[in-house]
Amino acid sequence: MGRPRKPDPIKHCQHCGALMSRKRQRNGDLESMLHFGRRKFCDRKCMAADFDARPVTATPNWMTAHHHARKLVPKGPCEKCGNPKGMDVHHINEDWRDNRRENLIRLCRSCHLKIHRYKSSSVA
Repeated sequence: MGRPRKPDPIKHCQHCGALMSRKRQRNGDLESMLHFGRRKFCDRKCMAADFDARPVTATPNWMTAHHHARKLVPKGPCEKCGNPKGMDVHHINEDWRDNRRENLIRLCRSCHLKIHRYKSSSVA
């Protein structure tokens, strides 16, 4: 029939520690040994949980700091006007590196832009 299949190398998920095996593709083929050798997580949930658990570096860039700030503030309405679409998170002291919970408020886009427009016009 066919050649006997080599056993999979023993690998464990970097996040949960579960024993990993080669995945089947949609067409029924087994995942290649090259891709299996590079894979570190058993599934996307473990990968996402591991990425979220990683500590923020001492000097995060702007995007990373804002991503973590959005995760720290629970979803809900704007804390200023009550608009149910409170999607933005504003740093009260204007320091985007300061992600202490007491420095963050949930705002709708309109209120957030008004705050920044007011601050920039009062400086000039």
